[in-house]
Amino acid sequence: MASKAVQTAARKNSGPSPAAVVAIVGITAVAAPVLVFTPVLAAFGFGASGIVGGSIAAAAQSAMGSVAAGSLFATLQSAAMGGAGATIVAGATQVAGAAALTGVVAGKMMNEGDGESESESEEEDVGR
Repeated sequence: MASKAVQTAARKNSGPSPAAVVAIVGITAVAAPVLVFTPVLAAFGFGASGIVGGSIAAAAQSAMGSVAAGSLFATLQSAAMGGAGATIVAGATQVAGAAALTGVVAGKMMNEGDGESESESEEEDVGR
């Protein structure tokens, strides 16, 4: 088992905390949702010029056959292409970002309320 000093140094130098990452993504989602949803849609195969062959979106489209106008699939593709769906997806992204921020703030408030700092609770977790 690593010494307490090594554990402390590793924890202090391990990069941003998960809460910090969630907060940054949440702030970005609220302030500039297109910066969040565009790469996510692209990762699933919803491209600016249509569905990317061999992607998850292509497999889904193949499985469902005809895509109904106004469906979730059609809305996501519209958003990826900069159409009317972008407004809907941007709104949903902002709601998700606000929810993420609310969770981070609530978590921090709960940690402050127990009289124990985050580093103290992490030290206890490491020792278990």
